[in-house]
Amino acid sequence: MYDLTQLKTLVTVVQEGHLTRAAERLHISQPTASHHIRALEAHFGLTLFRRTARGLEVTAAGQRIAEWAGQVVQASHELNERARQLAGVPAGRLSIGTIANPRLLASLASAMRMMRDRFPMTELSLEAGNTRSIRQAIKAGELDGGAIVGTVRGDDLVCHSLGELDYVLVAPAAWRERLEYARPAEIAAQPWVVTGGSTPSQELIERLFREEGLDIRGAVEVSHASLLRAMVAGGMGIGFVQRMEANAGAAAGRFFELSRFQASLPLNFVHRSAQAADEVLTCFTEALGQAWLDLAGADVADPGVRDSVP
Repeated sequence: MYDLTQLKTLVTVVQEGHLTRAAERLHISQPTASHHIRALEAHFGLTLFRRTARGLEVTAAGQRIAEWAGQVVQASHELNERARQLAGVPAGRLSIGTIANPRLLASLASAMRMMRDRFPMTELSLEAGNTRSIRQAIKAGELDGGAIVGTVRGDDLVCHSLGELDYVLVAPAAWRERLEYARPAEIAAQPWVVTGGSTPSQELIERLFREEGLDIRGAVEVSHASLLRAMVAGGMGIGFVQRMEANAGAAAGRFFELSRFQASLPLNFVHRSAQAADEVLTCFTEALGQAWLDLAGADVADPGVRDSVP
């Protein structure tokens, strides 16, 4: 079996066109270089060089073998370099939570591609959830960070603003006639589909209704925005959804948009303050922020998404 040293000798002899000069360049003796060439010829069953009056002349087979050998030698150099790099690369696992939003998911994919190249020893994990479950998982140490919607107060969390998501109140399409001109108090008195405390839905209700002294009547509590949309479309009540989903549902005849009741909420990437110095997490946060900006105006951009102002 041949070895890498013999392949290097073959490549060098072809490059130099002279056995002695190749041996000098490799810091080996001429007999050793000759032995390497003979060993390769015996292994491959091919004549790699012919002796002529002018010296060694590479055969067509030798030329091809030398080209392939050069690729092997180069790959070996790259392998050694990558191994040296890995020796100082952080290893472990980076677990990220996210809500569902097309532009956000595209941004996360871009950030993770960058992380895979820069930190190949780090295992990446992405989990879907809602704002409340993601925040709780981060606080419990089950997630390293996550993209959530809404105002973050306390909780020992560090926020990195990405932009804002627009929300609008929607009702079952069949309720249009009774709600189109309804006053705020009448809207508040309708059955509601809610997502519980510490969620975008509840923050919007607090801002647009309860701060005005209006109480709402929760009919159904769900754990995810997709369930909220399904319940509204099914006639169970009214609720806040992202503008993109509201527009799509209205166009399909599932929703009636109460456009008088709309607001935006911040979209943040958050993590525990104790991880502020984590190199991998810091790099991911920066990559996600850049990916979000790079996708501004792209086809994946959400009409209900607005960039924050630095």
